[in-house]
Amino acid sequence: MKANAVMRMSGSVAALLVLVLQPARVSAAPNEDGTIARQKAAIEAFDAAHKEYLKTGDLATFRSKLGQSARELSACLDEFNRAHNSAAAGLSLLKLGEIYRFQENYRAASGYFLKAIDEARAAGDAKTQASALIGAGRCEYAGRKDFTAAGAHFREAVTVASALTDHTPLFNALSWQAQVEVVMGNLIGAADLLARVFALAPQLQDQSLVLFAHLDRADVFVQLAGKSEATKAYSAQLESLQLAQADYEAALKLAHQFGYATLYPTIEQFLRELTFRRRMVENNVNFSKMLGQSSVFAPRKPSDVLVNEQFVPDRVDLPAGLIALVQKDRLLEGRDARSLVTRGQFHAAAGEADQALADYLKAVDALEADRRNLRDDQSREEFFNDKIAFYYPAISQLLQRKRFAEAFELMERSRSRAMADLIFSKKLALARPEEQSLFGEAQRRRAEIAALQKKLFDYRTRPDRESFTSEIKAAEQQIADLEKADREAAARLATKAPRLRELIVSQPASLEHVQEILRRDGSEMLYYLSLDDGLILWHVAGESQHVRSVLFPRSELKAKVAALRASVSSRDAKFDEKSARELFLYLIQPALAWIKSQQLILIPHAEMNRLPFAALIAPSGQSLGEMFALSDAPSAGLLLDLKKGGAIENGRLLAAADPDIEEARSEVEAVASFYPNRSKTVTDALIPESEVKSIAGDYDVLHLSVHGKFTPVEPMLSYLQLGKDAGNDGRLTAAEMFGLPLGKARLVVLSACETGEAEATPGNEILGIERALLYAGANSLVLSSWPVDAASTALWMKTFHAEARQKPLAEAARAACIEVKKKFPQPYYWAAFRLVGR
Repeated sequence: MKANAVMRMSGSVAALLVLVLQPARVSAAPNEDGTIARQKAAIEAFDAAHKEYLKTGDLATFRSKLGQSARELSACLDEFNRAHNSAAAGLSLLKLGEIYRFQENYRAASGYFLKAIDEARAAGDAKTQASALIGAGRCEYAGRKDFTAAGAHFREAVTVASALTDHTPLFNALSWQAQVEVVMGNLIGAADLLARVFALAPQLQDQSLVLFAHLDRADVFVQLAGKSEATKAYSAQLESLQLAQADYEAALKLAHQFGYATLYPTIEQFLRELTFRRRMVENNVNFSKMLGQSSVFAPRKPSDVLVNEQFVPDRVDLPAGLIALVQKDRLLEGRDARSLVTRGQFHAAAGEADQALADYLKAVDALEADRRNLRDDQSREEFFNDKIAFYYPAISQLLQRKRFAEAFELMERSRSRAMADLIFSKKLALARPEEQSLFGEAQRRRAEIAALQKKLFDYRTRPDRESFTSEIKAAEQQIADLEKADREAAARLATKAPRLRELIVSQPASLEHVQEILRRDGSEMLYYLSLDDGLILWHVAGESQHVRSVLFPRSELKAKVAALRASVSSRDAKFDEKSARELFLYLIQPALAWIKSQQLILIPHAEMNRLPFAALIAPSGQSLGEMFALSDAPSAGLLLDLKKGGAIENGRLLAAADPDIEEARSEVEAVASFYPNRSKTVTDALIPESEVKSIAGDYDVLHLSVHGKFTPVEPMLSYLQLGKDAGNDGRLTAAEMFGLPLGKARLVVLSACETGEAEATPGNEILGIERALLYAGANSLVLSSWPVDAASTALWMKTFHAEARQKPLAEAARAACIEVKKKFPQPYYWAAFRLVGR
C-alpha cells in the first residue's frame, strides 16, 4: 500500500502505515562474529516488530522496539566503520534509514540511505544497494514529494535489482515506480509496471507483499475511474471501479490470511467508498439518460434557449438509498477534497447553501495545497484530471452570490495551470537557448516513452499476447534505453538549469486585470465553462461584465460539436447548418447584445476546443467568422502573458514550403513578397529540421507550409514534416518544439494540415503543437484544424499576410476568412484556420 492509496485515512496510525509497508528485505553478511550477530538480532527484532504491528496496531510498543533496534544498529555501525567493513556498514545504514523513515524523519532517513548506497556499491552488495535506492526514493516520494527524484531512484533500483536471484527488491522497486507513474498521471505506464510486479509474485518468499500489490493496482483502477468520470465515460468508469473492487477484495482476503488486523478497517473502508462511488455513477447515468430523452435542445430562435442568473438549484432530491449509505458508513467525514465536495453536495441538496459553500472552498484549498507540493508540469497537469470538477460547485455558489471576482479567480485556477506554471518558471530557469533545447529534448524522450508504454500495455492485454513476445521485448528495451538517456540528460539539465527542478506556482489572472487589458486593447471576451447540467457564459469587457447560466448540458454540447466538426472537416461532407445555428444560439446569442467591439477573444472549455467557432451561423445568416475578428486562448492568464497581436509590417520572415504540396511554393513566394529584403525562403526542397532549430530564433515571423500530423495516442509526438539531416529524422515533434528559441517570434503560421489539432484535458491543458509553441515563446499562432484544400489555403494565407502589414492580426484573419468565402462558400475551406493570441 502506497502513500496515495491511503491518503484518505486519518490519524497517526494511518500516517505510520504509509511508511511501514513493504520493508526492504536484506541478508546479513555470512561472517557472523559478535558484531554481525548483534546486527542480525537487531534486524530480526525490527522485522518481527513490524509484523506484530501490522497484526495488533500497537503503535507505542512498535516505536519502543524501533528505538531499541536503532541504538543497537548504530553501535554496530561504529564498529563496522572502524573495521572498514563496507558490506555490513551498508546493511546497518539501510536499516537505520528504514527506522528513521518509519518515524517520518525523512531528512535523516535519506542521509542514511544515500550512505548505504555508497557502502553497498563499494562492497558489490547489489541487494543492499537496490533496497537503499528504494528507501531513498520513498523519502523523496513521501517526504519532499519530489516525484521526479523518487522515480529516478526507483528506476535505478530496478536496474540494480534485475540481476538478483532474489526477486523481492525488484518487486518492491517496480511497485514504487508504478506509484510514481500514478502520481505523474501515466496510468498506462503504472499498469504495465504492475503487470511485471504480478509476474514476479509467484517467485516471492514473502507472499504478504502481494497484498500490497493488489492495493497498488486497485489504486490505479480508481484513478482510471476518475479519468473516465471527468470525460463522462460512465461505462468505463463502472468497469474500472469493478476491477478496483476485485483487487481490494483480494487484498482483504490476504490480510485475513496473514492476520494483519490493522489493515482490515482501512481496506473495508475503501470497499465502502467504492460502493458509494458506484451509486453516484449510476445516479449520473440516469440523469444523462433523462437529458438524452429530452427534445428541448433544438432551438430555432433566441427565445428557445433558457438563459438566467440561477447558477445553483434551490434543492436537489437525492436517492434515499444513497443518503442511507452515506449515513451508515460515515463516508463524509474525510478531510480530503473529494469528501469535502461530496459533503458540500449533500448540504446543497438539503438547501443549506452556506454550509455547502464552506465545504466547497475547503475542498479547493485542499487541492491547491496538494498541487503546490508537485514539482513538475506533468504531475501538476495530471493531478487535476480527475479533480478539476471539484472547483465547479464553489464557482457556481459564488456566482449565485454575485461574488464575481472570486468566482473568476477560481475559474482561472481550474484552467491550464500547469502550462501557466511552466511558462512562468521558464522565464527564471531557462535563460539560454542551450538550456531550452535540452528541455525540448527531455520532452521528446518522455513523450516517446509514454507512447511505447501504451503500445506495451496494448500488447500485454491482448488475448493472443504470446504471439507478440518479440515485440514486447523490443518495446521494453526501447523504454529502458530511453529512460537511461533521460536520466543522463536530466542530470545535465539539473546542472545547467537548477531552478527548473522547482516549478514555480503562477498566480491566476484576476477579473480586474483582465478588464484592464481588454480596455487597453479594445477587445472583449467570452469565457465558457461547460457543466453536466448547463453552461456558464461569461462576457467580459473593459468597463463591464455579465454572467449567465444557459440550459445546455455538456452531453448536448458534445454531440452538437461532434456533428458540426464532422460536417466541416471533410470536403465531401454536407455542412450541418442546423448544428451551426443551434450552437450560435447557445454560445453567442445570450451575450450578443453586450458585445460592442469587433475584436472578440474566446476562452473555450471542454469539447469547445474542437469547435470551429468561425462556422457558427447567426439568425441573420452571417457566420461568426464574418461578424467578428476572432482569436482564442486556453485561459485568460495565458492570454495576458502575450502581447497584443498588432500589425507586422516591419517583421523579418522565415518561410518554407514542401515542394510536393500543390501551391505551397507559390503560397510561400507570395507571402515573402510582403516582406521585401526581410525574408528567407526555402521552397526547392524541404527545409532541414536542424536549420529550423538553429535559425528560427532570428525571425519575427515564421511561415511553414509543410505537412503536419496530429498523433492522438501521444499528442506531444504530433509533428511537422521537415527535411532529414545528419542529426534529425525530419519530424519536428511538438515535444521538440518546446526547445525552439522563439522569444522574438511575434507570429508563427503553420498552414499545414492538423497543426491546430490538440487534446484538451479536463483542466483545459491543451496538449499538442499549440502548447509547445506558446511555451517556446511565440506570441501569436495561426493553426489549421483539419487538412484543407491547397488553393483555398493559399488564398487565405496570402490575404492574411497582406492585411497583417497594417491591421491587427485578428482583423487580418477575419479579412482572410471573408475573402476565401467569396470564392469557396463552404466552411470546409475557410473555417479551419484559427488565431491563438490577443
